[in-house]
Amino acid sequence: MERQDRTCDEDTKRFWEEIDRSCEETLARTEALDASFNPGLTGFGEELDYKLEREIAKSHPSVERAHEYIGMTDAWFKKSGLEAGHAPTPESKLDDNLQIVRWYQMFIYVKIMRAINGLQRNPELAEDAQSSPSGSIKIALIAIDRSIGAWGFLFKQISGTARETSRIIAYLAGLRRLVEETFPAARAFIRPGFDRVGKGD
Repeated sequence: MERQDRTCDEDTKRFWEEIDRSCEETLARTEALDASFNPGLTGFGEELDYKLEREIAKSHPSVERAHEYIGMTDAWFKKSGLEAGHAPTPESKLDDNLQIVRWYQMFIYVKIMRAINGLQRNPELAEDAQSSPSGSIKIALIAIDRSIGAWGFLFKQISGTARETSRIIAYLAGLRRLVEETFPAARAFIRPGFDRVGKGD
């Protein structure tokens, strides 16, 4: 039983290492596709009620972009005729990557929205690596990285949606750059139980 658990852990580790490599390879191929995307950052007042805060947060470029990604992903699945958990070969890496895309589709938007809300109340938190907004952005960035890796796999495996897939990859790459510009300290956030001091994710 212990050997089976160890084997499972090793397989899981190898799987995420493959996703990380796919993310790096995919970004290297698509780096120039979204180079022109560089919107200005939005300023916020200090005293805003919750509803107004949410409305202003929704207008932030990173939140708008994350929300648009949700629709782009839904449109991709509709065109491809595929769905996570119902791939032609569920045991294959195809279904694994479809599930990664679906798992993080809404997650990215929710975490970025939460971080922007926090930033409205205290803009200085963007420079604090251990602030709550930085924590939300750290896991949003991990979700983006893994999503890019999964989309890179889908780009190579599903030729009928290659154009849409490449557009989504470039779109996510732009979102990643924007989020990192807005929260420059977020990558350094230490997640208790996950990250070690002095090591990246």
